[in-house]
Amino acid sequence: MHRQTQSVKQRWQMHQQTRSVNRRWQRHRQTQSVNRRWQRHQQTQSVKRRWQRHPQTRSVHQRWQRHQQTRSVHQRWQMHRQTQSVKQRWQMHQQTRHQQTQSVKRRWQRHPQTRSVHQRWQRHQQTRSVHQRWQRHQPKRSENRQ
Repeated sequence: MHRQTQSVKQRWQMHQQTRSVNRRWQRHRQTQSVNRRWQRHQQTQSVKRRWQRHPQTRSVHQRWQRHQQTRSVHQRWQMHRQTQSVKQRWQMHQQTRHQQTQSVKRRWQRHPQTRSVHQRWQRHQQTRSVHQRWQRHQPKRSENRQ
């Protein structure tokens, strides 16, 4: 019983420690966010004061902001174009595959025997890949036995 009580006490102490660490961490994070907000506020104030002293810098700043916006729009548009071209390539690839399949089907209609040959070959390939997978797993088993 005594030992159980001890372990319960220890767990409780650890729990309390964890909680106090968590509270400290939360306080720290809150302080950080308040500090950041305060810094941003200070920066904004200093910018405003500068604008009052030199009104022309404000219009320069606004031009720069518009430029940045245009730039980000342009980048988005470029990414969109890339995506489109990838889509088109994929569609063409799908079409090609479809056409190949169609041509194979037509050949099978003209020469039905080739179809059964093809199916035998497919089964052979499947068996082969299964066998290769099985072989790859073999060494591991033998190591386990030793």
